Amino acid sequence: MIKVLIVDDEQIERDGLQAILHKGYPELVIRQAQNGRIAVEMMEEFRPDLVLMDIKMPGMNGLEAVERISADYPETKFVMVTAYDTFEFARQAITLGVKDYLLKPSKASEIIDTVGRVLNQIEAERLLEEERRQQQDKLLKALPLAETDVVTQLLFDHVHEVHLDELVGLLDIQPSNETFVMLVMLPPDSEPLYGAIKTAVRRLGAMWVGALYGRQLPIIVFRDPENRTVRRR
Repeated sequence: MIKVLIVDDEQIERDGLQAILHKGYPELVIRQAQNGRIAVEMMEEFRPDLVLMDIKMPGMNGLEAVERISADYPETKFVMVTAYDTFEFARQAITLGVKDYLLKPSKASEIIDTVGRVLNQIEAERLLEEERRQQQDKLLKALPLAETDVVTQLLFDHVHEVHLDELVGLLDIQPSNETFVMLVMLPPDSEPLYGAIKTAVRRLGAMWVGALYGRQLPIIVFRDPENRTVRRR
């Protein structure tokens, strides 16, 4: 679902744009604002993905509104709708990150094509963000295994340099020169306690927890050489 806000001080212009967009892209959620000030006020509640902004409006003009909105909602896309085809306008619009503009009056096909290009960009960015989120989820699931593998390699001297470098990079930790190992002795039937310790250590972010061997739990600790305390990430 993509949300669009149409901003123009003339209702006939707003209604005309909305009718054209609904016909070309019936899945859009469209709302209107009578001027730039109202558009700024609507942003927090409506959060449009795309704003079609008139440039000449009483009070706060379109370029001022774009500047205000972009400062707080940098992900929002803009298409200016204006009767002014001048170099100065184009220069300001580019500076503010406006994606495109439509000259009044515009044919319905031009409106559909121009808005469609921006909608395609929004969809592409959403797909990239979803892929990034899925990769992050996979990474979070893999981190405990990577951490255990690193500790095992270091303690038992089974280090494969390339493999270890990759694992350390995955854990996003730059070990300090002052490193030591703690061996924690756990009581019998300590599987639940092992999970609790790993969770607590992960919050600190300055230690790596190895695999549980019987009742022995190895932990590699990194100390800040300047203040002699455990280094936090």
